[in-house]
Amino acid sequence: MKQAYLIIAHNNFNHLTTLVNTLDCRDVFFYIHIDAKVEVPGSIRELKCANKIEILQKRRVRWGGQSQVRTELDLYGKAFENPDIEWFHLISGVDFPLKPISELNTFFELAEDVDCFMETEPLPRHLADRMRFYHFYVARPTHRKSIFQRINSKFLSMQCKVGIKRRHPEGLPFMFGSNWVDMRRRAVEILLQRHKDIIKYTNHTACSDEVYKQTFLQNCGLRIVPDNLRYIDWNAKQPSPKSLMIEDFDHIVASGKLFARKFDSPESESLTQKILEYMSD
Repeated sequence: MKQAYLIIAHNNFNHLTTLVNTLDCRDVFFYIHIDAKVEVPGSIRELKCANKIEILQKRRVRWGGQSQVRTELDLYGKAFENPDIEWFHLISGVDFPLKPISELNTFFELAEDVDCFMETEPLPRHLADRMRFYHFYVARPTHRKSIFQRINSKFLSMQCKVGIKRRHPEGLPFMFGSNWVDMRRRAVEILLQRHKDIIKYTNHTACSDEVYKQTFLQNCGLRIVPDNLRYIDWNAKQPSPKSLMIEDFDHIVASGKLFARKFDSPESESLTQKILEYMSD
């Protein structure tokens, strides 16, 4: 069974190289989007794998913006062109596997009655404004807001006062979950068939990469397991998850997950090496 890893990256290219080399085998294809704001390093262009690596650099990706949704759809569309690929794994360039690639392949091959491993729940009330209002500037939350963030906040307040409420996709309540998912081919096909609708309903929204897959794949007769199979530490309650380090190793291994994120340089390098040693035992 052929599987594709769809990787979104913009930095930490040494880690990305290790990630690709660790996942490489004859049954795996790589589709990597490198943010157009940065130059693709030679180390990535020169990577040699069992199958040709497809590198895309179509978009300047902004945190929380629709560019993230479009980038994901670009990757799904490109990988879907290969009719042999059955599973599509969306990961970031700062993820890392916790099992050898042979075990990962076997896990998904045996998941014959599953179409998606994907967190999904109704969009929480405190996040409803992401899809309810029109957002013309989205930025990662910080203590010091830029002038553009302050203007956008006032614009959102005005929409609330006048009762703006954007429509849901017909008959589909907005759902929510991590954007990092594993999907079977028929689930990807549904998303690509709804491409125009997805672009329509995510235009001028905030962080809709955590909404569109869960929303448009509901009520499609798919078997969805509400687990994204990834170890991610959100305990600090920050906009980004914790950068994992060597002291997190025992918790990561005990989690039973297949992947972990995020691995930053240089603080995560010793952890990456320890995981590689663990997988080779």
